[in-house]
Amino acid sequence: MSSKIKRNILKLKESSTLVINEKSKELIRQGKKVYQFGFGQSPFPVPEKIVTTLKNHAHRKEYLPIQGLPELRNAISNYLEKRTGNSYPKENILITPGSKEAMLLMHIAFKGEIIIPAPAIATGSKIGPIPPKASEILPPISSIT
Repeated sequence: MSSKIKRNILKLKESSTLVINEKSKELIRQGKKVYQFGFGQSPFPVPEKIVTTLKNHAHRKEYLPIQGLPELRNAISNYLEKRTGNSYPKENILITPGSKEAMLLMHIAFKGEIIIPAPAIATGSKIGPIPPKASEILPPISSIT
C-alpha cells in the first residue's frame, strides 16, 4: 500500500493540536482532571442563532460550490473593500471548512514560496514539505511598518 502513496505524504506528522486534544480526552476518560489550554476547536458554545439556522437548513444535503457559497464570497468581498479600500473580487476568494484545508490547497495550487506570517496555526509548517525560505516565520506586521 505505501508504495502507492507519495513519499511526501508519508513524511507528514500528526497535528500537534489534534494530538493534544486526543491526549486530553484520554486523560479525562481515565477520570483525571484536565485543564485544556490547547488550541483547536472553540471552547465557547455555538450561538443560538447559528444553531437555529443550522436546524432550519438540515434538510439541505447538496454539495456546495467548490469555491464556497457565492453569496458568502460576495459578502466577504464587499466587507474587505469597505474595511481596506482595496477591491478583492469574489472570484479570488476561496471558502474552506478550516485553515488546514486552506493551507493544503495553497501548497497544492501555487508554485514557489508560500510565506506563513506569525501568528499562524500550530501545524502550518507541518502540512507538507515546504522549501526552507517559505517556512520562515515573519515578525508581526506592526514591527515592520
